[in-house]
Amino acid sequence: GARLAAGLRAAVARHGLEDAHVTEDGSLVQLHFDVAGPPRTGAELNPGSERLGRFHLAALANGVYVAPRGELNVTTAMDAGLVDESVAALDAALGLLR
Repeated sequence: GARLAAGLRAAVARHGLEDAHVTEDGSLVQLHFDVAGPPRTGAELNPGSERLGRFHLAALANGVYVAPRGELNVTTAMDAGLVDESVAALDAALGLLR
């Protein structure tokens, strides 16, 4: 998940989304919108974020499934090239949020 998380963090920064944060734990990666910083507790999450819903749909439109809560995971079947393709698609999805 580290490669996916790093690519997603770079895309978030490139799009100037200061209140969007990426968290990761092993193969699990999650994108959070409209939060002050990377959430550390459930109380800090914002699952009702309108941008999170829009990102979910934009990612689907770009060929990547992101759970409605903003979660993704990397599987053993994914090589570095596929992760990079996913990051590119997610970068495009983030661009649609402006």
